[in-house]
Amino acid sequence: MALVTFTHAGDVGVVTIDNPPLNLLTRELLAGLDQAVESVANAPVRAVLVRAAGRHFGAGADAGDVFDGVRSDQARPMLTRWMATLHLLETLPVPVVAQVQGMCVGGALEIALHCDLIVAAQSANFGHLEANLGTVTLLGGAQRIAERAGPARAREFVYTAALYDATTCREWGIVNRVVADEDLADAAMGLARCIAAGPTKSHGATKRLIRAYLEGGTAAADSLLPELASIYDTADMQHAVAVILEHGARDLAELTSFVGR
Repeated sequence: MALVTFTHAGDVGVVTIDNPPLNLLTRELLAGLDQAVESVANAPVRAVLVRAAGRHFGAGADAGDVFDGVRSDQARPMLTRWMATLHLLETLPVPVVAQVQGMCVGGALEIALHCDLIVAAQSANFGHLEANLGTVTLLGGAQRIAERAGPARAREFVYTAALYDATTCREWGIVNRVVADEDLADAAMGLARCIAAGPTKSHGATKRLIRAYLEGGTAAADSLLPELASIYDTADMQHAVAVILEHGARDLAELTSFVGR
């Protein structure tokens, strides 16, 4: 059975990790993730949901498979390939929602951090435990915690190798929403479907602007704006402008129906 699958739920593409019982990251799983993300990139979807089967989103890496006996000359090409996969996930032209339950630590957390939004179950726990193994966050976790929570909290998060509950992670800006465990699947899919019903090209432009800001500051994001003038030609913007001219702005959200083009 495939450890990672890609399916469609209407306009939402669904990537499911399924490596029971703990969804440990292995070379096979990461290869499957690469194939799934490639499929997403070539699919006509307007949002993506990344989820994991079972009780846990992921309890980190399978040390015997990923670390044991691996030397630096072998690790370099592996990490380069895996980071390319996660970069593709992070830069998909549509919003990506992570649905997180149970343990979400190490590499599993790094997968979630490459998503735009994280919806977590109340009982979820997050952590970077790499310091316990004498290693570093090898798939971009430390810097993405810093993006969301600031450098001081990122240092604490990684240095202590502690577990943090979902509410704390929401307060720190790492997690977007926390919901009751029994509501997680509906809440995460509901958010993905809500986003998928929106102006897809606009959302893609917003992703580019925020990424440009994170990488180069306000000036870098501002420099993109002339290029994003192409948004004027989209069917969704033209439709919304026609609605506001005919009906005004008060009921704009109720009267617009976006097609993603």
